[in-house]
Formats: sequence, C-alpha cells, structure tokens
Amino acid sequence: MSSVLLDIEIGLGELIVSVLTLVVGYLVWQWWTAQKEAASGLTRSDAGKLGSKMNGVSKHSATNGTSDGKEGNLPMSIFFGSQSGTSETFAHELSEEAKLFGFKAVVHDLQDYNADCLCDESFAVFLMSTFGEGDPTDNAAEFYEWINNEQREEGELSKVTFAVFALGNRQYEHFCNIGRRVDHRLAELGGNRLVEHGEGDDDGSLEDDYSTWKAQFWARTKQHFGLSGEAMSAMATFKPNFVIDWKSEEAAARYIGGLSPSICDPKHKPILAKVVENRQLRLDVPEGADTNADGESTRHLELDVSALRLSYVTADNLGVCPRNDYKSVGRLMTRLKVKPNQVLSLKPLGKRKAPVPSPCSVHDALLWYCDFESVPRANLLTTLAQYTTDEGEKAQLHAWTHHEKESYVREERSLLEVLEELPGIDLPFVDFLELCPRIQPRFYTISSSSFVQPKQVAITVALSFKHKTRGRIYRGLASTFLCGLTPGKDSACVFIRPSSFRLPKPKRMFVNGSPVAAQSGAVTPAASPSPSPPPSIQAVLPPVLMVGPGTGVAPFRAFIAEFGYLRSKNLPSFPSTHLFFGCRSRDVDFIYKDEFNAAVEKETLSALHTAFSREQEQKVYVQSDLKAQAEKVWQLISQQRAYFYVCGGTLMGRQVKEVVQHIVEQHGNMTAQAAAEYVKKMQTDGRYIQELWS
Repeated sequence: MSSVLLDIEIGLGELIVSVLTLVVGYLVWQWWTAQKEAASGLTRSDAGKLGSKMNGVSKHSATNGTSDGKEGNLPMSIFFGSQSGTSETFAHELSEEAKLFGFKAVVHDLQDYNADCLCDESFAVFLMSTFGEGDPTDNAAEFYEWINNEQREEGELSKVTFAVFALGNRQYEHFCNIGRRVDHRLAELGGNRLVEHGEGDDDGSLEDDYSTWKAQFWARTKQHFGLSGEAMSAMATFKPNFVIDWKSEEAAARYIGGLSPSICDPKHKPILAKVVENRQLRLDVPEGADTNADGESTRHLELDVSALRLSYVTADNLGVCPRNDYKSVGRLMTRLKVKPNQVLSLKPLGKRKAPVPSPCSVHDALLWYCDFESVPRANLLTTLAQYTTDEGEKAQLHAWTHHEKESYVREERSLLEVLEELPGIDLPFVDFLELCPRIQPRFYTISSSSFVQPKQVAITVALSFKHKTRGRIYRGLASTFLCGLTPGKDSACVFIRPSSFRLPKPKRMFVNGSPVAAQSGAVTPAASPSPSPPPSIQAVLPPVLMVGPGTGVAPFRAFIAEFGYLRSKNLPSFPSTHLFFGCRSRDVDFIYKDEFNAAVEKETLSALHTAFSREQEQKVYVQSDLKAQAEKVWQLISQQRAYFYVCGGTLMGRQVKEVVQHIVEQHGNMTAQAAAEYVKKMQTDGRYIQELWS
C-alpha cells in the first residue's frame, strides 16, 4: 500500500514539474515574440489583417520613396496578362515601387501560375490587357477560363485583397473587357477590392491613365496597411537585374546564332518555315520593282510547313516573329559602342526573366530581341536622364515628358533616334538590354484553306510605312521583314494562333440516310463500304456574308477556296455566299482580282460587291455597298440565319456594324435599341464575327 502511495506521489511530482516547464517556456516565448515585434514595428492587433499569409505590419517607413534596399515582409503578388509587353513592364515597375514600402513583391506571368493557389494569396494586383475583340492575351487565356468557371465556389477568395488595372484600346468595341471581367469575378468570388479598377487606353494616354490609377492605388494601400512615405517611379532609379559575362574570343568563335525557333516564346511552339512564294498583288507596281512610286506594296506569301509539326484550320492566325533592319542594328551598335561578334551571357541578380538567351551575340540580341524602333515610353525617358551628366540633355528628356509632350508624340522618335540625338547618354549594354522593349510577334489572318493546301500556309501582307517629320520614314517592323523575304532561300519563325473565324457546320447532314462527320467547318462524309454508286448527301448550311476591304479580305480568300473544295468533292456547299470588297481603284489595289472574278464565274462565290473609293467624285466604301444591298442582307440574316463576317480596321468595323443595325431597324421594323440587341444576339450566337485591328 505504501509503495502505491509513493508511486502516486512521484507521478504527481513529475506532472507538476512538466506543467511548470510548459508555463515557463510559454512565458519565455511570449517575451521573445514581444521583443521581435517591437523591433520590427509589429503589433498583435495588426496580425491577420490580410489573412494567414500576412504578418501584420503597423508601420513601415519609406520616407520620400527611399529604403535600405531590402525587401520587407508584406507579401504582394503582381500578375500580368500581356500581349505586347506593356502589362509586363508595368508589373515589374510596380514591383520595384512596392519594395520601397516594405512589400515582398513577386511578379507572376499568368501562364506560369497555378490559379488554384490564388485563394492562398493575401494581396494580389492584376495588370490585365485585352487582346483584339475582347479576348484574353495568350498568357492569360487559361487563367481567364479558370476564373470564369461557373463551378468556382462562392467566397473561395475571401482572404484575398485585390486591385486591377485594365489595359485596352478604345478603337475596339470591347475596351478593357478582360480587366473589367477579372475585377468583377474576383469580387464575386469573395475577394476584397482595395480600389476601383483602373482603365488605360493604348490609343490615347495609357501612361497617364496608369499613373492616375497608381496614385489612387498607393494612397489606398498606404491607408489600408498604415504605411508612410511616397512612392517614386521605380524606373527613375533603375538598377539592372543582371550582370554581363563577356565571353572570350575563343568561346565567341564557337557561338552559333542566327534565326532559330528560340527567338520566340516556346509557349507558342514556333517552327521555322521556308518561304516558297512572295509575289506582288498590287497592279500599279512595275515589274521588277518592290513598290509603286509612293512606296506602297502588298504581297502574297506562302510558307512550306510540309516537313514540320504544324497544322492549321482555315482562317487561323499566323504568328510571325520579325527582326530589325540590318542597317538600324549597325547604327545602334555604333551608338552603344559594342561589336557584333561579341558574345555574352546574363547572370541574374534576382528572379526576373532574362531579356535575351544565354549565350547570345550582340548582333543577335539587337537583331531579334530588342524593339529599339518603337517610341520610348515616358518612364523610359525619365530613366535615361540618370545616364547623362549633360544638364541640357536632362532638361530635354524632362521636357519631352512634360511641357513638350505633345510635340514629342507628334515627332514619334524611336529609342534609337533618342540615343542618337542625345549623345551624352552613356548607357551600359546590360542596362540597355533590360530597358529596351522586346520585339513581339505580329499576327496575320491566314489566307489559305487547310483543306486545299494543308502543308502550305498563305498570308497577305501590306507594307506598313508612313512619313514622319523632318523627312523621316517609319517602316513597319514585321511587314518590312516579310516583304523582303526571298522564296527558296529565306525562312521565318512562325506559329499558329486560333482565330474566331470559323465557317458554320451543318445543323443536319446525312449520307445515304446515315450520319456523317463534320470537321472544322468543312464536312467530310463517313466512309462508304463501296465506291459506287456516288453517295447521296443532304445538308442544311446557312448563307455566308463577308466584308473585307483591302488586306481584310485575306480570310475570305481562304473561305472561297474552301467553298470550291466542297463543290469539287461533291460535298454540301453554302447556298449563298457574298463578298463585299473595297479598295481605291480596280486597276491599282484590287488584290486577288482574277481569283475572285473566277470564283463568281464558277459560281463558287454567289456575288462579289466592290467599292472603289477613288473612281468617282464622291468616295464609296463597303458600307455603301451594304446599304445598297440592305433588303437582300436582311432577308439572308433574318430568314436564312446567315453568318456575317467582318475583317479589317476598327473604324471600318464600327461603321459596318452601324449599317447592319440600321438595316435591321429599317427592314425588321424595330426600334434602334431593339436592332442593336438583335445584332448583339447575333454576336452571342456566333453569327456576327469580327477580326479588327487599329
């Protein structure tokens, strides 16, 4: 009995010691935490303000926009959806500014981000560009699909504080559609909106729009997190994120560069395609000449993809990775005091993606990657001031971004021209590589049918150029590159981007009473057990109306080729096909004239409506032809549910849509509002399709 009591006493003693040890340990931990919080400015009342990932900063001084250069511990994730690189540039600039306030800012390319992790973010900023007719950029397409999934759970982003800046172009109907939609969905899913979303117009004052929103963003951010200080432009105090490792002459001699698929983002799956045809389409260009007397040229190019893993659907988009002009590259190398055969590697100081691959020659870097012929943004001009000691040049750079801004915009100086006009700017090559915008792919609607020529892709290219002040001439980067390619000798780095242009599939189709398969708009009958008798094919296909002035006719050339293919294979064809084409004169720029006239003669094309704007005193356009055919157009779209396609400039596209709405209003006996809703319903149903460019 006494031994049992002794065991109990010993057990109780051990328990008391254990409890006392835990209490003392807890008190020590509390003291240590309090000391740490006091040292870093943390208070418990601030903890958890932004969810589980926040540490809760009460104050973080960034007085006058300066810091000790160390990242803080306030997490901020910055996401970009970018097609031309502008959103990406803004994202990195915002990241640098965020660090001045003590944020640990991380920039995410949306194509590399697992969207399922978004619910774990505490502070997320989105810079979202809209591409074309209200579409997401290539790198944001999967994220956009994810966030718009109706199966997303309500409140799943309740821990996320967010802000959105939307980029777009007001010439397009769906201005800033992607940014607006992302902002709306983030809130719908329970996210906490920090500030109203901003909108920037690439056709107007994009940088001013962004600066205005950013000022509101930082003011609200400071208030929300209890921060002090003022943000300075991160570009104004630029520090490179890479160092250059120049290779020895021996290593440089082993370098193999030039054209390769690596010049393009691998996400596009680019290939090198040899040019097999490059012919002039304009009728006013003398034989043997590259352009007419005014420097104009429109070319038909065909690229051979027979030996390559590339397939396309009729009227898809062909992405082209262009290069700079050799002479301009030579001028820039002279200005930057570098030699073409020098080879470098870039060593990162952080996580930012390198602007050029490693290793890379100076010549290849400037030829294939650096867009120095574009007009530098205001922030870049401000940054260049830190590289000159000449007060006059500093004053000029300041003037171009302030009181001489309008004249600077009119002058359209390229980055190369700015550097040549201000010789005092001493810009290290590594800084130039990071500051200079990247060359972006250009897109051309394919003008060939994948059923007629599956191993050869055709595009239609108008040489882009315009006269600038002081006798200078701007030449389009991609069009100049493409128009100068030699068949049988030169190749281009290309890839396929799906298009919104698709011929409608038949609603009902039978072969000898049995169902058949439809593929990408062109119908293919199921296999017949016997080659005879010929199969009896019935199908219901709608009429097709096409509006494409100038090079906007490219996808319709592909459509017409497919119409002919269907007829030649005894497959169901479209009952009524109308092309509305416009140009200046039938003897000057009526491209594909013989092809279209032949299609009418063969009844592949039901009607060709042409508008030659300069052949009479009063100019006429495709809109005029649509008005003249108003009754027929209404009958086709209302009674036969015709599909209506428009390709070309944004101004033309808006005017064509207004004409169609007026036709619906007048011949459908509707109000203007009802007519607009009717056309909008056509768009929703995929019966009114546009591909426009500014």
